[in-house]
This record gives sequence, C-alpha cells and structure tokens, in this order.
Amino acid sequence: MKKLLTYIMLGMLSIISLASTDIYLPIMSVIAESLQTNVTMIQFSISVFILGLGVGQVIYGYCADHLGLRSTFFAFMCLYIIGSIICGLSHHIYVFLFGRILQAVGVSSALAAWQPLALILYDKEKAKSVVSILFTLIFLSPGFAPALGVYIYKISNWHSCFYVMAVYSIILTGLFFITVPNRKRDISNCHKKNIFSSYYSLLSNLKFINYLFIITCCYSGYLTYLIAFPVLAQAKGRSAMDIGLQFIPLAISFCVGALISKRMMRQYNQHTITFGLAIYTAAVVMLSTIGIFSTYFEFMLLGSFCLLMLGNGVLLPAASFEAITLVKPLAHSASGMLGSSRMLFAFIATSLVSFNGMGGLYFKLMAVLIFTCVISWLCVARK
Repeated sequence: MKKLLTYIMLGMLSIISLASTDIYLPIMSVIAESLQTNVTMIQFSISVFILGLGVGQVIYGYCADHLGLRSTFFAFMCLYIIGSIICGLSHHIYVFLFGRILQAVGVSSALAAWQPLALILYDKEKAKSVVSILFTLIFLSPGFAPALGVYIYKISNWHSCFYVMAVYSIILTGLFFITVPNRKRDISNCHKKNIFSSYYSLLSNLKFINYLFIITCCYSGYLTYLIAFPVLAQAKGRSAMDIGLQFIPLAISFCVGALISKRMMRQYNQHTITFGLAIYTAAVVMLSTIGIFSTYFEFMLLGSFCLLMLGNGVLLPAASFEAITLVKPLAHSASGMLGSSRMLFAFIATSLVSFNGMGGLYFKLMAVLIFTCVISWLCVARK
C-alpha cells in the first residue's frame, strides 16, 4: 500500500507546479475582465510566478539538504495554500499577483523535490525509470489542466480553480508525510557549508553547468511558447474551450518523447540529449516557416509546438537525471539550482513576450527559440 501511495505522491508532486499555471491559461481573458485589467497583466502573472519559482527553489534546495525534508516541505506548502486562497478571493490584480508570488515560492518545493526524492527512495536504475515516467506526467498537465480549468469555470467560476489547487496541495502534503521518511539528509561532507559555498561547489562542476544550460534553454523555450500559444490561437478566433483542447496533443507529444527517452537512456544514453535537441531544432525551423505557409497557420503553430514538446520530452528527463546524479550528495541543492536557473531565464523570456502587441509577439518568440537553440547546441558540443 505504501509503495502505491509513494507513486501517487511523486506523481502529484511532479505536476503541481505546471498545473498551477496551466489551469487558468484558457480563461485569462475572463480573469482579466473580472479583475478589471487587461490580458497582458494576467500574462504577467505567469512571469511573476516563474520568478517566484526561480527564487524559491534556491532557498528550498539548501534548506532541504541541511535542515531536513519534511519540515522544509511543510513550511513551503503552507505558503502555497495561503497563496492559492488569496488568488481565489482576489478582486484586484495586485492582490492576485501577490497570491501568485506566494503560490510560486511555496510550490517551488515540489518542483525541486521530486527528482532528488526518486534518487533517495529508489536505486539508480529504478530512479532513472521513475524520473522518465514522472516527466511524462509533468507534461500531461498542459493536456488536462487547461481543460479542467475551463470545466471548473463553466460549472462554477474562475476563483474555484485556485480553491481546487489548494485542496490538491493539502492532499499532497498529507501523502508526503506518509511516504517520506522522517530523517535528515546524510551530507556529512558538506553540512558545514553555507548556502553560498554549497552552490559555489555546484557551479565549479563544468559538466553540471553544461547540463544546466541545456535544461534552462529548452525549458524556457517551452514556457515562452506556452504563453504565446493561447494569444496567437485566440487571434485566429479560437474559443477558450478550443484552446484548452489543443493542449491535449501537446501533452501526448511530450509523453511520447519521454517514453523514447526512457528507452534511449537504457541503450543509447550518451545520444539521448543530442537526439532530443535535434527534434527541438526542427520545431524552431518549422515555426520559422509559418509566414511562408500562412494558409496553414493554425496547423503550423500547433504542429511546431507538438514537435518542440516531443524534443523536450526526449532531452529533459535525460539531462536532468545526469545533472543530479553528478552531484548526488547535494541532490536537492542541485535540483533547486536547475529549477531556479530555468525559471529565472524563463521569467526574462516570458516577460519579453508578455509586454508586446500581436505584431511583435511572433518575432520575439522566434528570437527566444533561436537563442535557446544556439546555446543548447554549444553546450552539447562542449559536453
């Protein structure tokens, strides 16, 4: 029974951070109207959330490695629950943004914790398999969370989306305490280090840095596309329900990529990241030709996003697992740094996209994707 609960806990832990944003993507215009603001400010709430995730993961990673998992996780999840309730009760955009910041800092614990927990609870080979499966679940969120958000809005209101996430986090916290042992991490070789020296030791590992940049770039490209996609689709007259349903093939694409990654990591481990990046690059090339095939704009937009998700599904599980296993004694700190770097870069990228009219949105999106592509290939070449 405990084994089953552990799987459920890890699954819930891995998807909560993305679901916290995906659940209201199709109804951003509804929230904007309710809060008497514009869609740009609601888009900015995603950028604020990403910034909070980036800062929170650095703090959580150090605290979890040095102060113990359970107490640290509980404190952070309390912040998330409070933030969710504030968002649900908000009637002003700045109150909403404050709630989103609390949500982000709180849920950063989940984003930084699930991969190190897999290494703690299972041996290396089993952990490799579990990580691939959990990455599959993570990107199921863009498939079901937007549709769930629309459904909740239809039967209730947009506020209820955040109440649902608060209840979800309470259940997750309970499962965490049931399944995770009450013990401190065994880090006798680094227990005297402060937060700066701990992260300095990670930054001194050049191989870890290469993995960090690859993960950061490709994940940031995904989040930037995620924000731009609903706006571009809505400009073509798509309804909230239509946009929500279009996230389903995106989730399927990532799942297929994660399954490919799981198999390649067993047989062709060193080529997995390169193969995934090649698919990612193909998606960027496909999107760049959208002006040439303007008749098929919607197909090209969705098709290139599916291809990008497929590529990320292949490379992200492999790169993340390799990066964390390089520095296992500081697994939570490493996971926190990986998450923080990708979120902080994504904050810059998504903010750049959020504050532009429709005329500049596509070109800014392309600039971000091309930049992430070039940096990732340079890191692969160095690796």
